[in-house]
Parts: sequence; structure tokens; C-alpha cells
Amino acid sequence: MSLIVDIKKEHGGFALRAAFEAKEGVAGLLGPSGSGKTMTLKCIAGIERPDSGHIELNGNTLFDSEKGINIKPQLRQVGYMFQNYALFPNMTVKQNMLCGANRERDRAKKKALCEKYIKLLGLSGLEERYPSELSGGEQQRVALGRILVGRPKLIMLDEPFAALDSHLRNRLLTEMKGLLKSFGGPAIAVTHSREEAWSLCDTVALMDGGQTLTHKETMAVFGNPETVKGAEITGCRNIAPAKRAGEHSLYVPDWGITLSCAAPVREDVMAVGIHDRHFEDTESNAFPVEILDRRPDPFGETVRFRYACQRPGSPDLWRSGAPLHRLGVSPEKVMALYQWGGNK
Repeated sequence: MSLIVDIKKEHGGFALRAAFEAKEGVAGLLGPSGSGKTMTLKCIAGIERPDSGHIELNGNTLFDSEKGINIKPQLRQVGYMFQNYALFPNMTVKQNMLCGANRERDRAKKKALCEKYIKLLGLSGLEERYPSELSGGEQQRVALGRILVGRPKLIMLDEPFAALDSHLRNRLLTEMKGLLKSFGGPAIAVTHSREEAWSLCDTVALMDGGQTLTHKETMAVFGNPETVKGAEITGCRNIAPAKRAGEHSLYVPDWGITLSCAAPVREDVMAVGIHDRHFEDTESNAFPVEILDRRPDPFGETVRFRYACQRPGSPDLWRSGAPLHRLGVSPEKVMALYQWGGNK
């Protein structure tokens, strides 16, 4: 079971170039607001028509510009949860969920489907309540239930936790991951939150400026985002221009140091990135530093520092941990970055 997307679309001066393949599990589309994530979902759902390209779900073509194929949205068997859940305010929980089973003509089967997902989603006892009488988490489960009773082949979630407070969001992330895993087919979750992408998604596609920068397993994306913009999206604050100094080394002019890398360094390297948490008390790539500031946080402290030989006027660096005066970084944690990313 898989979803293949390779599309282009111009919209009001915005150019979308989305290309990725999502297999069984949850694929995240991670990027800042305006990067094309929601537009990509709308094209998959058939709400928007791409200018060119191909969309395929489980071997069935949903859209193909060359072959003139553009399946109607209601025939695509795609379940789409909008950011605000889009529940009908004048309908009860049960009525909202029954609306999702409109493809099922047998009333008894429709009722059984509804009862199955009411129980599975922990909504028993809430059947006759209206959306305004539900919590944010309950509304989210009703919206998901309305999708599931329609027996979709693909589930798409657009910022599913944006309307929830942080405490509820953290609790529901685990719950949602379990529900999507039991679904058994491909799912796509749009988010601008690194934490959500890390917790919920099996794979992540980074998007910026309408383009797909990379799509890999979640841990691989965060460990090696490949581009400068990708490193920024995944939370790296320590980025500087770099040049190849050898097969496994980088020279960083702003920092005045040469770093060893575990992976071979290509000639077209553009920059280096190191996450805050990867500066350690180790002799690998270790150099003296000057501590500029210490800031406590709920789980320790953040240190602002500069290398002893750092170029004047270059940006300060950040580390999560104790204020040591000599910091190193494992070669495996040194990220060589090869493009800017997006439309630059």
C-alpha cells in the first residue's frame, strides 16, 4: 500500500513542486507556514487540480496530466481531517460520524460501523452531544471517526493538534499514532512542529518554498537533513558556511576550525550544521570556547558560546548542557549541508 505524489502547481505566484512516496505508516509533511503542505493535501484529495504530474494510491491513478486522468474527490477514497475538524455544529456525535459512511447504502451496516468506531475511539456516552459540548480532544476523535467509518484507503491530517493546548497535545500524540497504526494503510500528517513530526511520523518529507527538500525515515531526516533550510526546519541553530578540507573533513571559516566527518564530504558542500545537544565533553573535534551566557530551562540550561578562534561578527553558537570551556562533537553528528533549499 503506497501513495506516490509527483506534481507541480502554480497558484497566485506560488510554485508547488511536491514529490514523495508514502508507504504504510505515517508520513509527515514538515515545514514552515506557506511552504505548500496544505496545498499538497488538497491536490491529493482532488480539491485542487495540479497543473502537471501524477498522483497514485495503491496502484490506482488519481491524477495524471499526460493521460487526462483526474478522479473526482468523492471517488478517491481519501479521508481528509481539516485543521478545525469541520464538524457539523447542528449534528450530534453520532450524526457527524454517520455522515462519513455515505458510501455504505445498507443502514444496518452503516449503524454497525458507527458503533464500532464510537467504542474504539472512546466516545461511548457522548453519542448525543453536539460539537460545542465536547473538548478539543473529543472533537478530534469524532473527526477521525467520521473519516474511518468511510473506510478510506488514505488518511490525511492537516495540523491535527494545532487547536489543542500543549498538555492535551502531548497525550493525544501517542493515542493518534496507535489509531493510525491500526488503520493499516498510508497516512499523511501536515505539521510545522518538529516535536509532532518526531513523535507521530515514521517518515518525514521536509518542505520549504513549495518544494520537497528530502523524504526519509524520521530519524534519518533529523540526523541528516541535507540542506541548510532542512537543518533550520529540524531545529539546528548552529549553521555556518563550510568548505571541503579532505575526504572526511570540513573547514569552517567563521568558526576558525576544521571538523572531521564520519560521512565522505562532497566538493559541492555549502555549510555545516551541529545541533545544540551534540556539543559534548569529548576529544573528538574538540576546541577551546568562550562562554558568553547561561540560560536555565525546564530540563537543564542552554549555553551561548564562541570558539576561541572564531571570526569577529560571525553568529554565536548554542549548546544544551553545562558551560564547559572545551567542547567537542562526534564526527557522526557533524552535518555536511549541500544546498540552501526551497526556491533559493
